[in-house]
Amino acid sequence: MRSLSLLILICALVLNATHLSAQSDTIRYTIMFGDRQAGSQKIWQTADGFKESFYEFNDRGRGPEIHTRYKEDSNGYLTFLDANGKNYLKNEVTESFRYENGKATWKNESEDASKSISTLAFYTPINGSGGNLIKALVLSSNKKVDVLPGGTAELLSHKAYTFDNNGKPVKLYLCEIGGLGLTPNYTWADEDNDHVGDVSEWYSNIRNGYESLRMKLYEEQKKVEDAYFEKWPSTLSTKPNGIAVTNVNLFDSEKAVMQNGMTVLTTGGKITAVGKTSAVKVPSGYTVIDGSGKTLMPGMWDMHVHYSGPSDGMLHLGAGVTNVRDMANTTSLVQTKEQIDNGQLVGPRISAMCGFIDGAGPYAGPTGEIISSAAEGVESVKKYAKLGYPQIKLYSSIKPEWVSTITAEAKKNNMRVSGHIPAYMTASEAIDAGYNEIQHINMLFLNFYGKDKDTRTPQRFTLVADNAANFDFNSSEFKSFLAKMKKNNIVSDPTVAIFEEMFTSVPGEVNPVYAAIKGRLPASSQRSVQSFGGLPANGKEELYKKSYEACLRYIKEMYDGGITIVAGTDAMPGFAYQRELELYVKAGIPSAQVLKIATWNGAKVANKLDQLGSIQKGKIADMILVNGNPVNNISDIRKVDVVIKEGVLYDPEKLYSAISVKSY
Repeated sequence: MRSLSLLILICALVLNATHLSAQSDTIRYTIMFGDRQAGSQKIWQTADGFKESFYEFNDRGRGPEIHTRYKEDSNGYLTFLDANGKNYLKNEVTESFRYENGKATWKNESEDASKSISTLAFYTPINGSGGNLIKALVLSSNKKVDVLPGGTAELLSHKAYTFDNNGKPVKLYLCEIGGLGLTPNYTWADEDNDHVGDVSEWYSNIRNGYESLRMKLYEEQKKVEDAYFEKWPSTLSTKPNGIAVTNVNLFDSEKAVMQNGMTVLTTGGKITAVGKTSAVKVPSGYTVIDGSGKTLMPGMWDMHVHYSGPSDGMLHLGAGVTNVRDMANTTSLVQTKEQIDNGQLVGPRISAMCGFIDGAGPYAGPTGEIISSAAEGVESVKKYAKLGYPQIKLYSSIKPEWVSTITAEAKKNNMRVSGHIPAYMTASEAIDAGYNEIQHINMLFLNFYGKDKDTRTPQRFTLVADNAANFDFNSSEFKSFLAKMKKNNIVSDPTVAIFEEMFTSVPGEVNPVYAAIKGRLPASSQRSVQSFGGLPANGKEELYKKSYEACLRYIKEMYDGGITIVAGTDAMPGFAYQRELELYVKAGIPSAQVLKIATWNGAKVANKLDQLGSIQKGKIADMILVNGNPVNNISDIRKVDVVIKEGVLYDPEKLYSAISVKSY
């Protein structure tokens, strides 16, 4: 999902289809993942003056189904809403909202609140759809609208465009709306201020009759988005002639030890000196940063991201992540990488990109190359190789018999192979077929639960949630598999934080992955980290918590077995990464070794160790200054004071401020 606000704006309910008789005035929308239809939305007027909406999509067996009954006033504000159904993970949810006599009340799985308001504010449902924010903003005298439960939405721009829609000219408006997330939201409306579509390369919701305009809308929208973000490099960074970090505790990432009383010099984007403060002379004209009582360490690597825009870049850099590996994206990622490298956008270096390949079918992934044969897989590998991708990621709908052919082609092109374990295949068989790495800790557990399960579906989660609590880590089968991983140099990318969320989240409580940072987010975004519940536990909550603890045990067993681990998130940039590192320590890995995983291991697996991953003379100047000692307390990694990326200085407080996030 492209932004925090989208987690709120996408709805999550279901209604019995017998209640959904189509009306003559039904407005229909098509939900698309990339170029593939994934769902639909219908909105219709009822005889008693209400509106109703039904919204659903299928994302690899997950996805919401939504019915909402609502009423809005002439300015687009919700005055009544009732919704019920299932959310993205199929949890039962309900929501209600009422505005009467100057008082707004609302209730859902996370909130039960009321507020007296002198002027009507715009309520944004978590579990439903309704209201016309575009109309409310356009009709507002100052183009601003108070939002419930908190925050203010603002219409930053409202630009008219004329398009040829199948031979007929049509005027549409691009609405740039601030205040709903960390960066502006973009949506299209018609001349009546009614919603026409939300468009992106990943997710689009577009009114029927306008589908042929989808990419034209996105092209114009992208120009406006780029103009907003391209001012950031000049205002949020400085490039001194030289930098000296003095009197600092230096983390040696290769040896995983701390060196006290050190000074590091950089110039021209390279590290030019590393030594004891008493032995290193600081040249005149250098920007001097006193590191007393702080820790200087290499910039960190998030090895599992799906880069979705400039706000991601701010969150990564603010957390001290200077390099990322993108595990699946559209091919426009190549352009984004170039924009970051050229200084047009603020963000971490996209140091590795994985070409995504999945098999065609109802559970195919949302992007990349979707194939129907091994031969097509070979052609997909060649395509990614020409684009400069160093790695291929295979997904759950790939047929097992195709894997060895595809991996062989990847190896011909000097590309690594990793991914999910395809359905009806074991992790052990994937290693035999040429895998170098396995994503997600659940995929490693599935090796022991038989290959007759359809893990294209959410069974890849529920099988682990239901069984991992009783996993036998002392079995010869498990020990043998670990030995096989070690012998074949298999890398693990556990992304365990997402399983803490999936297996332990309780509706109404703060998501445990983001509990430490909820208060730092703007009011309009705080609901996004409120827990809507993980997998439907149906009375098995304690079992699922024990299965999550088994995930941590598995990681520690791999560490003890000498298996290379890399730190990745597949979740909210920066903040989820910090939690991932904390969980490795909770699993029993010494914090110094966790910092090595975050720095040295990432650079090594990305084949960039000659340039990055440690603070050594001659390497690229990627470093972060931490206010504290994360070797003694891993949570100090949340307190990054300075980020240096290739000799360019960033202040995390300013990075966060640009997206309305508070510093630590």
